[in-house]
Amino acid sequence: MSCDATVLNIAQGTKYNYLAQLGAEPLIYKAISAKVSSTPLTLTITGHGMPATWGAAFTDIGYDDIDSDEWPPADSDDFHEATTVDVNTVKFNNIDLARLDGTFANGSIAYLTPVDLTSCSAALNIYDSAGALVLAITCTLDNTAKTITAVIDAGNVLLIVGSYTFSLLFTDSGGTVTEEDRGSINIYALGSSPS
Repeated sequence: MSCDATVLNIAQGTKYNYLAQLGAEPLIYKAISAKVSSTPLTLTITGHGMPATWGAAFTDIGYDDIDSDEWPPADSDDFHEATTVDVNTVKFNNIDLARLDGTFANGSIAYLTPVDLTSCSAALNIYDSAGALVLAITCTLDNTAKTITAVIDAGNVLLIVGSYTFSLLFTDSGGTVTEEDRGSINIYALGSSPS
């Protein structure tokens, strides 16, 4: 899954925890059984199967502001961060139905299949403005949470104040390497604002 370009602003001398999650086709569809709470939106979705935090899109929930504009959802803006409460309950902390126009209808959710991270690896490579590799960070993979984490240490002597680009390279269990994220990193002086 390729992501939109990411911009990271990091103060020199600090550490930044970069976090990514990988989902892939096919989409998993689950019916919404009931609304538990409007604020934050909490839903009963029997046997949802999602990791602790994951993105999900809505269809036919009765609120145009959060329903996916197209089905199946294809735009990253259609996916909302969900937190697993238990095996049958999901909470969307950033959604308050009381502030939206609509009438709740059960509808359904869709989410990307979490990628199995067993026997996989990932690296976050940081490049200077000329494209030369400055730093390669080995990532930590958590197959339960389905997360890839890299600690960017802006106190590293190789990262001076300036602009860099990065690429997250993922190697699956078969040895296939894919770029899963790319973007820019702005290292700025501690006590100042990012440019």
